[in-house]
Amino acid sequence: MSVSGLWAEEPTPARIAVSVGLALIGFYLAAQTFAAGPSTFLEKWVIVGGLLAFGLGTADGYLEAAALDELENARGSR
Repeated sequence: MSVSGLWAEEPTPARIAVSVGLALIGFYLAAQTFAAGPSTFLEKWVIVGGLLAFGLGTADGYLEAAALDELENARGSR
């Protein structure tokens, strides 16, 4: 079971890649919207949502990587 609790099974490198990939997409959306100059309330929320997705995706990727590392260490010490 993973540390983050967002996945039901054991952590895999693919899950880490998905989390980090979604985080980068969120950052890209936030950065591009900010660069274009947000003029509406919705565009400001896109920036906030993109940064939130970046933070949560990065944190989940980190926790998944930590859980995978712990799992590999536990299997290696048997």
